[in-house]
Amino acid sequence: MIFLDANVLVDVLSAREGFEASAEIIESVKNGKEKGCLSALTIPIIWYVLGESKESVKEIETLAKHFKIVSLNSQILNNSFKSDMDDFEDSIQLNSALKGRSEFLITRNKKDFKLHSGIAILTPEEFLAMHRN
Repeated sequence: MIFLDANVLVDVLSAREGFEASAEIIESVKNGKEKGCLSALTIPIIWYVLGESKESVKEIETLAKHFKIVSLNSQILNNSFKSDMDDFEDSIQLNSALKGRSEFLITRNKKDFKLHSGIAILTPEEFLAMHRN
C-alpha cells in the first residue's frame, strides 16, 4: 500500500514542473497496479488549492473512487498533536499513512518527514526507481 501526500496530487492536478513521476504513480493506482490511500484531509486540501471548476471536481471524485480514504479521527489527531514534527498537516499525513498500513509515504517534501520505522518516505522519482529495479 502506498500513501500519497497532498503535494503529490497537487503536482499533477495543477501540472507543476516535474509532475510526470507523480502522474505515473497515480495512474498505477487507477489501473490497479498499486494499492493507494490518501488522508481524508487531502480531499479538502486539493479542493481548496484547485478550486471548484467542473474539471477539478471530476478529478477529485475520480481520486476518491480509486484510493482508499483514511478517515481523520481523534487517534490520528492525538498522535499528530504529540508529534515532534514541525508541520501539523505533515504529521496528520504521516499518521494517516500509518493508520492505512502503508509501506511507503510518497511526498515532494521528504525533508519535512522524520524517518519512521515501518514506513519508507520517498519522492515520486525514488519510488518509481525502486519499483523499476
